[in-house]
Amino acid sequence: MAECLRLVSINTWKCAGDYGARMDVLERQLAALTPDVVALQESFASVDGRHDTAARLARHLGMGLAFLPERRKPRTVGSQSFDSHSGLAVLSRLPIAAEHHLPLPSNAADGGRSAQLLRLHWNGRQIVLGNIHLTHLDDGALRQQQLACLLKHPWLTAAADLALVCGDFNAGLDTPAMHAFLTTAGAWRDACASVPDKRTFRTAGASRDLDHILIRADSRLVETGASVVLDGPDPATGVLASDHCGVSASFR
Repeated sequence: MAECLRLVSINTWKCAGDYGARMDVLERQLAALTPDVVALQESFASVDGRHDTAARLARHLGMGLAFLPERRKPRTVGSQSFDSHSGLAVLSRLPIAAEHHLPLPSNAADGGRSAQLLRLHWNGRQIVLGNIHLTHLDDGALRQQQLACLLKHPWLTAAADLALVCGDFNAGLDTPAMHAFLTTAGAWRDACASVPDKRTFRTAGASRDLDHILIRADSRLVETGASVVLDGPDPATGVLASDHCGVSASFR
């Protein structure tokens, strides 16, 4: 096992844009980062098996895969429509000891939300990881309820060498709904707090900070660095991997 454990989290933008070209770029850029664990949100998978973002990346990187299919609906690749999921996935070089899927508070307009929980083993240490994609609705109260539901799960309150929650929060950690989790008894902190002017979502004329990694403050492993990743176009094609940048943190 590597001396440091590296986690990357990225919203992969389903099958939007030039999906095939974006996946080529994401494969190359993720491989260059040599992550031990990759958390994916909006991981596109057609029900017929012809397209599967997480499975393709897992094969390319030589990593194990845990996938939570969600938000089933028709989506278009090129000119063809596919019955598909936009789900959560974790790719891991570490042994996956257990996996749990946790339904989160939601409503009909949101289309359903869940969290993916994994127990991983690294150098004799126990890692607990929560992977989430919180509501896209303009509803801070619902977003707060979703994250609260996850953080009170027994896996994330029991002793562990490292407890993490990562993903697309659809909000900055400085918003009232999210900031509350970083101040109550100091239970959780932002892994990327030292990253200057952090922005992870790109849209026309604006950028926002939506993607985060939270560390439970009593974790025994020490954070050695954090950064925004997967944020530049491919030098050969000019293609971006996603409309989101990724976030990364390392531990030892």
